[in-house]
Amino acid sequence: MKTQTTARLFAFALVSLFAAGCGGAEAVKDFEALAEKACACKDSECYTKVSGDVTGLMEKHKSTAGSEEQGKKIAEAVKKMTECGLKLAGAAPAGSH
Repeated sequence: MKTQTTARLFAFALVSLFAAGCGGAEAVKDFEALAEKACACKDSECYTKVSGDVTGLMEKHKSTAGSEEQGKKIAEAVKKMTECGLKLAGAAPAGSH
């Protein structure tokens, strides 16, 4: 399903962000805003469209250095987006049983 593929892309995005040393206050703000937007979606089509913005954010913030705490906040936002996508797809997020 597209939403599950998107969830995998989010996980990849998260790993890429940490590998690149991304972070920063603006990156945190951007990823948290995208998570809110993705979680407001009522269908998979909306979610897929919104989640496509992850690539743009990764490109925007690829040279941004941030703290460990900022990295954790980005990870939380990515996790939230993934969980919302899985809920739309009808799959339970890992650890939610």
